[in-house]
Amino acid sequence: MLKPIGPTMDFAEGITIKEISNYAGGDRTHFGKSFRKTYGMSPVQYLQQLKMNAAKTLLKETEHKLSEIAHSVGYPDLFTYSKAFKKYVGMPPNQYRHKN
Repeated sequence: MLKPIGPTMDFAEGITIKEISNYAGGDRTHFGKSFRKTYGMSPVQYLQQLKMNAAKTLLKETEHKLSEIAHSVGYPDLFTYSKAFKKYVGMPPNQYRHKN
């Protein structure tokens, strides 16, 4: 696995929303509602955004294999990562890399 880039890469270790809500001192439902009210998106959407932003950075700034990037940002395999990336960004990761 690639070395995480920056302190926000803890999501690559498989952190769950339940763990985050426990850390924040509340139950998952209350945490989710408060998070959405404050940030305008769910905690899951926020984690997805963090993963995709990190993936885009790695695609632009490194020559790492797509499977290495997938694992680095917390996806279990290349297929799951590619599908999520395309849904979020609008193009597959390899196409994004070539355009950037």
